[in-house]
This record gives sequence, structure tokens and C-alpha cells, in this order.
Amino acid sequence: MASLTGQQINNTYQSLLKTTDNGELGQQTPSVITDGAGNATPLSLAQYKVILEKDNQRLEVNDVATQIQGDTVVVKDATSTNLLWTTAASIALGNSTNYLEFDATNAAFTGAVDFAGATVTGLPGGGGAPAISFVPSTPVSFTGPSSNDTIIASALIPANTFASGDVLEFTLSTPFDFSAGGWIYSSVWIYTDNTTIYGGDSIGQIQAPTGRDGLYKKILYINDANTQYRSYSLACDTSQQVYSGDPWYSYAINWTVDQYINVHAWVDNAGTTISVPGFTMKKIN
Repeated sequence: MASLTGQQINNTYQSLLKTTDNGELGQQTPSVITDGAGNATPLSLAQYKVILEKDNQRLEVNDVATQIQGDTVVVKDATSTNLLWTTAASIALGNSTNYLEFDATNAAFTGAVDFAGATVTGLPGGGGAPAISFVPSTPVSFTGPSSNDTIIASALIPANTFASGDVLEFTLSTPFDFSAGGWIYSSVWIYTDNTTIYGGDSIGQIQAPTGRDGLYKKILYINDANTQYRSYSLACDTSQQVYSGDPWYSYAINWTVDQYINVHAWVDNAGTTISVPGFTMKKIN
């Protein structure tokens, strides 16, 4: 500020700042700051508090908190890019191309969203989330002859991915190539490892001597005590044999620990092949 040295008080007092009551500053109760002529400024001061306030816009800094209030609040970086802005209707965090916005009814992402390395829990399942998928770069193929059942494809279901009240849909297509004849036997199991043959609970089996492929489509219902599923394994040729059994099955699958979806196969003859292009288990409710 300009020096007051040599200036007369009657010529300069109007430019000086003071408390509105001409008293000293209190510790917590702020005093409005005016100029020497009594014109109020947006600034109020106490020993432990600073307030800037104009109409409905307010910034307060005290010894315990910082508060910002206004019709529109914008926080910018050094390049004047908006990082945080709020209005009476919404609040947004991000930049001009990637941001998260909340309003009275929704939370919405705009731009790229990367959840890599994140653990996301508690999401509703509508639209098929969460989902477990096995999608190899090329279909997994298994050719006979078999001497034992073999796990030809597997996917991890991390602990607590699914829980009581969830309704799951499992879908798997298994193309067949019967170039060398014989039978193809396939089955799908859920177990706590991906190495044990016939481990855990089978949710479907197909036995086929001819045809193009098999289709597994299962609906599983999880409650507190067990998991029930509707049996539906379709062989896409009337000459194929389909394992069905009772219309409903009930298994005590522990979804609070890691489980695996294991696809087993047995192929009778050399040159006959079963393939797994991929499969999915997803929550649908």
C-alpha cells in the first residue's frame, strides 16, 4: 500500500479500513470491515475467523473449518480449467471432458471411466452387473480320445461377487465337430478350485452323438440357505441326448468364498472335438 508518511489524517482517513464499530477485533464474533467513510466491504474479521460475503455468496475460514456457499461455486486449476463446480441443482467433479455429476435423482459419469484396480461392491444387478465372463482370444478346443473327464475351461467367481437375493443367468454354447464320430459328454460344475474333476455341484450336462453344438442356459436363485436352479440344457439336434432330471435342483454353494465355474468334457474318438468360445454368469435382478 502507499505510505502514509507525511499525509494528514483529514485527507487520508477515508481510505483506511476499520471495524464498523471502531472497536478491537473479538476472538470469534466477526466485525464488518468498512472504509474510513463508513462504507461496508464484503469482508468481516475476528481473531479466529475471516468471512467474505456478498448477497448469497459466502466464504468463511475459521479455526476449525472452511465453508463455501453460493448459487454457483467453481474451483479451477492454474490453467483456469474447472475441477469442481456446484449449482443449486447439481455438483460436478472432474474437467471439461471427464467428470462425475450428481443431481437430486442421479449420479452420472461423462467421458472415460476406469475402474482398473478398484474394488466395487454393492452395485445393483440390473442390466447384468456384476458378471463373470470367460472370453478367450480364440475358442478353447478339446479333441478326443478321452481317458478321463477334463476341465477344459474355467473362470473364477471372487468371494462375495454374488449373495442372497441375487438371481443369476449362466449361458454357454459348446460347438461340436463329430468328424470322427463317437459321443461328446460335457458338464458344468461350481467348486472351490479349478482342478478337481467332478468337484462341487453340477449345474448341467449334455451327452451328444451328433449335431452342431450344445447350449446351456441356467437361471440360479440364491437365498440364505442354498442356491436353486432351473435345469435347461439344450442339444441343438433332435438326435442328441439331453441330461435333465428333476426340474429344480438345490445346492448349498458358499458364495462368500472363491468359487470356480468349471467346464468338463469327455470325447470318445480321436478327431472329434468340442469347443468353448466363452461363457457368462451374470446377475439379472
